[in-house]
Amino acid sequence: MASKIDTSTLSNGKNLDAVQTMNLIRNNASPNYQSVVPVATRTRASLQAIGQVFMTYPDILNEYLTALWNKVGAVRMRYREYTNPLSSAFRKGELGLGEFVEEIFVGLCQAHQFDPESAVNTVFQREIPDVKAAYHKLSIQVYYKQTIQENELEMAFTSWENVNRLTELIVARMYNAAEYDEYQAILQLIAQNILDGTIKVVSLPSNDSLNIAKVILTASDELTLMSKNYNYSGGHTHTPKDDQFLLGSSIFWASQNVDVYAVSFNMDKVEFMGHRILINQLGDIDTERLNALFGGQPGYEEIGSSDLEELNKIAAVLLDREWVQLYTKLRRTVTDPYNGDGLYFSYKYHMWDVLASSPFSNAIVFSMAGEPTVTGLTVTPSEVTMPKGVATSFVVTANVTTTGFASKAVKWAITSGADGVDATITPLGDGKCQVNLLSTATAAEVIVTCTSTVNSARSATCAITLQS
Repeated sequence: MASKIDTSTLSNGKNLDAVQTMNLIRNNASPNYQSVVPVATRTRASLQAIGQVFMTYPDILNEYLTALWNKVGAVRMRYREYTNPLSSAFRKGELGLGEFVEEIFVGLCQAHQFDPESAVNTVFQREIPDVKAAYHKLSIQVYYKQTIQENELEMAFTSWENVNRLTELIVARMYNAAEYDEYQAILQLIAQNILDGTIKVVSLPSNDSLNIAKVILTASDELTLMSKNYNYSGGHTHTPKDDQFLLGSSIFWASQNVDVYAVSFNMDKVEFMGHRILINQLGDIDTERLNALFGGQPGYEEIGSSDLEELNKIAAVLLDREWVQLYTKLRRTVTDPYNGDGLYFSYKYHMWDVLASSPFSNAIVFSMAGEPTVTGLTVTPSEVTMPKGVATSFVVTANVTTTGFASKAVKWAITSGADGVDATITPLGDGKCQVNLLSTATAAEVIVTCTSTVNSARSATCAITLQS
């Protein structure tokens, strides 16, 4: 983690200029550095004298460049450089030991009728809490590299302005790249969940800004009520206004009256602006950067052009603060030794994050892609033959096609054969179900039926023939 310096060294919170930066580094440097590097003044002669020391002593130059990144870079970035616009709303903090985050959700407990007569039999009965867990693992583990050639260093010490430009060269290129990539990764997370149908979709009226606002504000009010309709797990939860964030592109916000939203959120306009987040259109995510960030990771697929075109029909997304699970695992700068063969220094900036979506938190996507509809459902395999009397298991996968970003969620049931005698089923999520054929099976056929949770008229079956 990059070191921080006391912000009181800044003038009214503004950036340090090159002379102040040089002296700040010197004041915090090693005795050897302080003995050979003179105090900087605003003269060209002072700069040239310092530059001559750096060109003569590579170790001293390396100490300067390391401090420039570790100490000054952190403050300069805070005031000048690009910052992920979703970071302040959704970052949960720094992850300590381990590479996983365990997210625990406890459902509501059941009510019981008061009955003194039966109490003697039920008083010591156990009632296990409805506890669900999701595990989020380290998903971003990359570093950024910047090489500074000796000729660039020589050019830097021809003017104090060029010294400032050297700081930009080292700091901005790596830090901005990391912040931008993290932002794009969150957009990709949102987009993929929309395409997978795991976020509740609300259709918007076309080109009617007043009614669009009414629909969104009504949905925002609905989130404050206890419900199981707006999170993927189907658990009872709610989202207070202060934990709601409305994400939209410049096109969306240009058509909306922010004052109306502020009143609905029970906030003044300034406070609401912290819950209004400007993002790129989801169809404009930077797939090239994302491929470099996630390429080769299991489960990652580049979003295709047709899906990107559909994603541009998303007007806005309303998220619970906890829906984006973003944790910083590591931020570290590394300075390589001076390369005498190539006459250069290299710097590396490591970014490791846990990034995932919470199945227990509320989210709503507002779409202009038409009503969400399930257009087809099949299962693979649809037919299978197995030996009777032999315990065995296999997985059936649902293939759901939709329009308007409809949910692809399905439910499974044994509709022919005796559940618990001939077979059992174990839903695995993501449209998969494990079928467990039992050694006690007597039926000639077991049928497992998959039904859309959006449209019960859409179903498909897997017929299992049991042969003696």
